[in-house]
Amino acid sequence: MKDLECAVRVCGNGIAAIDLSGGIFASNMEELTELIETQQKSRTKELILNLTNLDFISSSGIGLFVQKNDEFKKSDKRLWIAGPNPDIAQIFDQFSLDEILSIVSNEQQAIEEIKQFAP
Repeated sequence: MKDLECAVRVCGNGIAAIDLSGGIFASNMEELTELIETQQKSRTKELILNLTNLDFISSSGIGLFVQKNDEFKKSDKRLWIAGPNPDIAQIFDQFSLDEILSIVSNEQQAIEEIKQFAP
């Protein structure tokens, strides 16, 4: 398993994405947490966590997603989870996280849904 790598992209119209690759472990979540919090404090209204190249997520990582999702909702913003691989998607499904998190198959789907519900 490789370390977690994170890269932020601005997608325009209040949308940003964080591309994640490697694995999310309790020991390496600090940078991701800071990146999410920075976007939450910014003008970003919609944050997409792109998991397309993520190989592994620990229970701590799942907890981080749930916690930050709640914080985003309280700030009248949305957090999206896009492109989980089949193994990660199965974990999300086992815990019914689709009832809590906005999980979509890819980043483009998230952007389309954002545009559909934009005022």
